[in-house]
Amino acid sequence: MTYLEIIDGQPKVINVTDDKDLVITDEQSVTDLIMACREQEIDKIIIDKKFVTPAFFEFNSPVPETLSKHFESFQMRLVIFGDFPHQAKLQELADRLEVVTFAPSREAALAVFRH
Repeated sequence: MTYLEIIDGQPKVINVTDDKDLVITDEQSVTDLIMACREQEIDKIIIDKKFVTPAFFEFNSPVPETLSKHFESFQMRLVIFGDFPHQAKLQELADRLEVVTFAPSREAALAVFRH
């Protein structure tokens, strides 16, 4: 199943893992993802929230900041899309993270990079 869209000008779609696995689980998985993208000269990533560890969405956890620092270090942007019940809190989190944005749908995530 194709589920990870990596955007660099024109949309590119790659398979990172099968549809049962999380893509972003910890610091090493973020580093692996970033390195795979850099090899293809990709600096913008769109991913469905179901492929991101739930710890990333815990507002009082250090996980979001820790993982987003990797994206920031490599000057990459990440948009996570999906149904988020706490949109206002996610906006606060996105403001803190700067390089990570949350969108309600795939289309809205794509629009982030079209501006």
